Amino acid sequence: MRKRHDFGRFRDFAEFFDAIGKYRESDNDHVRHWTAPFVDVRAEVYRLFGRVELRILEILSSVDIYIPYECDRSCFSFSYCVDGNVLLQDRYHGDSELKANWLSGTSMTGMKGDHVFQRNKPFKGVALVSTEETVSDIVGESRYELLSEALSDGTSYSRRNGFLGVAPPPDIAGSFLQIANCRYPVMSRQFFFESKFMEIMSRIIAHSLPVDDGSTDMGEFETEQIKKIPGILMERVDNPPSIPELARELSLNATTMKSGFKKIFGEPIYARHRNLCLERGAMMLRDTHKSILQIALDAGYSNGENFCNAFKKRYGVSPSLYRQKGRRFS
Repeated sequence: MRKRHDFGRFRDFAEFFDAIGKYRESDNDHVRHWTAPFVDVRAEVYRLFGRVELRILEILSSVDIYIPYECDRSCFSFSYCVDGNVLLQDRYHGDSELKANWLSGTSMTGMKGDHVFQRNKPFKGVALVSTEETVSDIVGESRYELLSEALSDGTSYSRRNGFLGVAPPPDIAGSFLQIANCRYPVMSRQFFFESKFMEIMSRIIAHSLPVDDGSTDMGEFETEQIKKIPGILMERVDNPPSIPELARELSLNATTMKSGFKKIFGEPIYARHRNLCLERGAMMLRDTHKSILQIALDAGYSNGENFCNAFKKRYGVSPSLYRQKGRRFS
């Protein structure tokens, strides 16, 4: 049986933050940092379009923490775990685990239960929270119908994955990682985050719709094979296969594969691969003490100079400056 001091149970997040106490001052109005004997928390909160709340939350606790959540039928939310894990003890959908690089989402369906942040297991996550009515106003009624369909039973995406604790396609994960790793100046982050919100919504819709480019008749086999490509390339980052080699391995026509990939992921095969490599590099810069050269090699670059040039072009700062600004709980 647990001792009383081995866990903390709260009525809601407000009570949890009240228990932590006063936060540290920050030069960014969107950032709050709390420190208490049993927990260290960093929260970054933005209001997108004035009505969608974006939360980037980091928690490191020495005890198990239980915080209730409840979403009625009007709630719309997506939560992506960047690092660590959180347990979801949901009364309606059962228990599940949201672990690193997994996604949870809900719309049209009630959720009620507890977030459980486990002792000595650091958590970092990104959440987008709003109402169905608000999201419908932002994306448009017709697009919201497609989005609702993507999250309801009967579509290929939800039938295969559900929406509690699932591994999302690489392009959706990439959009959340870009939010988590954003180092743009504060004044430009709002616009960047709003663009990422629209990108995530469009990609979720795209993954539940049949692929049809008007000239290539792609069936379920071709679609599923093409979705394997980002994972294959990242697994062989030191020596990625060529387009002809990929096509032979996946039993696909090369032209169909290239056009189908761009239709699904929104960019050419190797452009997407380069972006995923840079996102891997960004995470290692923030979360490891590896040298920039070693990170460049781990991210698939042959030398540090090429990695630094590509990284600065994508993120607007050098890898060393990104690492300096991105250290957590500093």
